[in-house]
Amino acid sequence: METIGLIAGGSGHTLTEELQKAGYTVALAGGVAEERGMDIADYTLVCDLRDTDTIIHFLKEKKVNKIILGTGHRFAFELAEKCEEEGLVASVDAAISKLFKDKIKYKQNLVKNNLPTPLFYAAGTINKIDDIINTVGLPCVIKSPVDKSLPQKVNTREELNNALQEVLSKEEIALAEEFITGVDITIPVTANYENIKALFVSYYSKAKEVKLKGFDENRVRYLSPAEEEAAMIIAEHSVRKAGIVGFCRVDMLVDDNNKMQILECNSVTVTGTNSPQAEFSRNFVCAENKRHNINMAALLVENAFTVFEQKQKRVNDVNKTQ
Repeated sequence: METIGLIAGGSGHTLTEELQKAGYTVALAGGVAEERGMDIADYTLVCDLRDTDTIIHFLKEKKVNKIILGTGHRFAFELAEKCEEEGLVASVDAAISKLFKDKIKYKQNLVKNNLPTPLFYAAGTINKIDDIINTVGLPCVIKSPVDKSLPQKVNTREELNNALQEVLSKEEIALAEEFITGVDITIPVTANYENIKALFVSYYSKAKEVKLKGFDENRVRYLSPAEEEAAMIIAEHSVRKAGIVGFCRVDMLVDDNNKMQILECNSVTVTGTNSPQAEFSRNFVCAENKRHNINMAALLVENAFTVFEQKQKRVNDVNKTQ
């Protein structure tokens, strides 16, 4: 029986169940003993994800040669890169996922490919307030490029100053983004080296559900079927142009003039129905599983094995030409 390595965070339980149902044993590595799936996985390791040597030793000891990522944490992508250097095969394109974990780099890719995204400015110091206001205006949204803090909407120069200080106390650059009124949508997309498919449009809004600071407007409007189809095509195109591989999720906004704007892409979407991100689990994963009668964990696993096969085929093709 083949053993699959799993780095999954809040999706650990659902992904372990799917793999075991398919006849695999699971070697699960997580940061804490209470990590989802630790109670049912066949083999477990509690270890900081930055301790790549220990995790790779654990995986090799269990004769793992394939690893599935069910978390989009930046340390997971760095671990996946190291695993592939050691001969293991990852369910994502780790280098691309790591690159575009940075929201600024992802937005730069969108601009390069003429894809719609709100105006933005990358600020490395607190002294860039005037440049931010001149570029994106007020109000605007201040974001951590790699999710070290939650986004917040700022309305005044003072609020902008405080938000910048908060982000820059944790990292070198802050992302300032134009604030646009409209309807938040998020689109899950399965992506491998041959096929990219948007699944549906969800009206999940992180700003509303998490009550992000400064976001006090809850816009409620559903797109027409034609608009939803157009949004899914844009989402697929953005994933294709970035070269993202995995079960990802594209966050977009449809403004009051029906113009679609891409906000960001999570190259690994959470599939846990009892994950620590309770509001996301309840209002996106569980709600959309029920609404569309799909199993997101099963889709992630299915796409992962497609990627494994494609990567092996690429290796075989290279060997044939040598």
